[in-house]
Amino acid sequence: MTETWQWDADRLRDDLEAAGYDVSMADAHLTTAGGSLRARRDRGARDHLIAIDAGGRFNAVVTVMTEEQSGVTSVARVDLRIIAESRRAVSISGTLTSCDQLTPIIEALDHLADAPPASASFPRPPRLSPDTDE
Repeated sequence: MTETWQWDADRLRDDLEAAGYDVSMADAHLTTAGGSLRARRDRGARDHLIAIDAGGRFNAVVTVMTEEQSGVTSVARVDLRIIAESRRAVSISGTLTSCDQLTPIIEALDHLADAPPASASFPRPPRLSPDTDE
């Protein structure tokens, strides 16, 4: 059975909040532009930024701190601490056909961000239900 996308901003918000995201619904119920929502989750050295629009387009950016160096110096008799950070950002995007797809995708974001970007390196995701066509 092929599913048809239905924009349900409140359900998406609930699923994202249950996964620990802070969600902005400022544009979710726009009547002229269709709406979108944004979500953010910070966990240690990883940040997730997610955007989903009313058409089901999903975009996530996972930012990972890969290195940190620090040092101390003095200028004009002021002790200064210098911290240099290197970060890597990975963008993951696609189009949802069901709100049920969101939770498995956000659960896989860290794995997807750590894997090489060649599509052959990703295992086929599990089916959502026995009725899903693929």
